[in-house]
Amino acid sequence: MCLGSVLRGKLSIMGADAEGGRRQPMEPALGFGIAGLFNEPGKVARQRMVRSVMDMGIRHFDMAPIYGLGLAEEEFGQAIKGHRDQVFIATKVGIAPTTLARALGRVQGPVRRILRASPALRQSARANAAGPSNGALGNYLYVKTYRPAEAMRSIESSLRALGTEYIDLLLIHDPHTSDIQSDDLYALLEGARGKGSIRQWGVAGEVAPTRAVVEAFAGPTPVVQIRDDIFHRPGSGWHPPSASFRVTFGILGEALPRILAHVTATPDRARRWGDATGGDCTSSEVVASFLLRDAFAANRDGVVLYSTSRPDRVGRARELFNERATTDEPDVEAFRKLVSDELGTVPLGTSDQA
Repeated sequence: MCLGSVLRGKLSIMGADAEGGRRQPMEPALGFGIAGLFNEPGKVARQRMVRSVMDMGIRHFDMAPIYGLGLAEEEFGQAIKGHRDQVFIATKVGIAPTTLARALGRVQGPVRRILRASPALRQSARANAAGPSNGALGNYLYVKTYRPAEAMRSIESSLRALGTEYIDLLLIHDPHTSDIQSDDLYALLEGARGKGSIRQWGVAGEVAPTRAVVEAFAGPTPVVQIRDDIFHRPGSGWHPPSASFRVTFGILGEALPRILAHVTATPDRARRWGDATGGDCTSSEVVASFLLRDAFAANRDGVVLYSTSRPDRVGRARELFNERATTDEPDVEAFRKLVSDELGTVPLGTSDQA
């Protein structure tokens, strides 16, 4: 199969399965990020949420071994038991939870209830334990597993936790060129794809290090998963020559609170934004809707990830995705212009070289 072959509206990039050459298409979709689900402290509620998302027709689920302090893959595998053929599983390799993290994961419910009640404390915890290179807790909770032997053990661990014989999409998690042995890791991933334990692979992370890693590989990188919000847009034009498909994440996390703080600062500004867009931009749900529609426009042929612990918000995001226009809508364009003029952003369609 030619990895550079692109069909408008559908992109077949998946490897042949073990039953005789069928290829699974990866196509434009709204994907669900499991990470945000762990804002909900209860396991039963989290698994109910997964099934609810499936009932809404969302099939692409993104996770990683470190999500939920090591619980995400196992819980997801339990939630989809008996329905494996109905979901597309994207998980990661390169960062794994330590023994301490897994131990904390088993008793995290009360801690998450405290964090849920305090947004400021929750944000601080995220910043200080995002990964092995972030914050005081990161080195205690997570370890890097980019070396080929470590990566292979991580893949095998994910397969066991998920209760599946294959992973649809395996992503190298937040790598930098200094982390990886490019040729050896590339050979491992291609070998795993050939054996069928993974159907496809890619690189996931911030734009600049992801680009550097992609360029370091000797062959094509089938998928890139990169941050894309209205302030830090790599541009619809950034599409690594060797990559066939793009997944975007981080649509709301930083942009939503920043825009709300700006708009609600003065009544005059709130009125002006409302008049220009036709929506109440002091409402978090309205601004989130604009940001999602903007993200869908920026990545029309790929997957846009959305993460929350509230079913109603997933339903609304699904409606917006289903209703997305083939051309930019005037209210979204007005919203985008206000953000660009007053807060500064990379306009849609330009390339961010950072």
